[in-house]
Amino acid sequence: MQRSSRLSGSAHEHAKISPPASRRSSLLVPPVAHAQNRFDTPASSRATSPVTIRISPPNQRFLECTEDDIKVSEVGELLREYKRMVEAVKVMGGFHQD
Repeated sequence: MQRSSRLSGSAHEHAKISPPASRRSSLLVPPVAHAQNRFDTPASSRATSPVTIRISPPNQRFLECTEDDIKVSEVGELLREYKRMVEAVKVMGGFHQD
């Protein structure tokens, strides 16, 4: 008799701690037909990066030329390119604070 009261007491305590069956099932993750990890998933279905910026590429001429190749008439364009690239890096948070 002592033993059955211990079991019923323990079952009673378990019932107090454990949520009802309907609530328990809502806490479970629904089964997936075929689980995929992040390596199995195509890149297009992954979450995108919080910072997404798309800008036109830099002027290829300025990447390939030497300082002797740049004409005085191109300095304005070079400066605009530089400022555009710097602004893009700022938007992405690419500079550290000193």
